[in-house]
Parts: sequence; C-alpha cells; structure tokens
Amino acid sequence: MPGLETFNELFGVVAATSYLAASGLTVIVEPKEAVALAARVRDGLGVRDLADEMRREWIAG
Repeated sequence: MPGLETFNELFGVVAATSYLAASGLTVIVEPKEAVALAARVRDGLGVRDLADEMRREWIAG
C-alpha cells in the first residue's frame, strides 16, 4: 500500500498498535514516541526494523 507507506505513516503506526492490542498484547507507548517512530518510517525505516522496534519497546511483558 504505497499511499499508506508514503503519506500516512502515523496512521500506519496507530493501526499496527491497535492490531497488537486487539491481539491481546499490552502495548505501552507515549504519543510522542509514536510520532517519532512515524517520522523514522517516513525517513526510510524498513518494515522489519519497525516491527522489531515495536515488539522490543512497546509491548509489555
């Protein structure tokens, strides 16, 4: 989905976070962290690196 990737990074981060929460995981993230991560996606952070970072830093337990 190039449009989501290119123009709506923050929406993508929020959608991914919502999916993780709906899957039963406890997601702990501050809005500033989500915005910063979206900016890194815009600047070229890859999907796998994005997932690794979210898993490592945003999921409790």
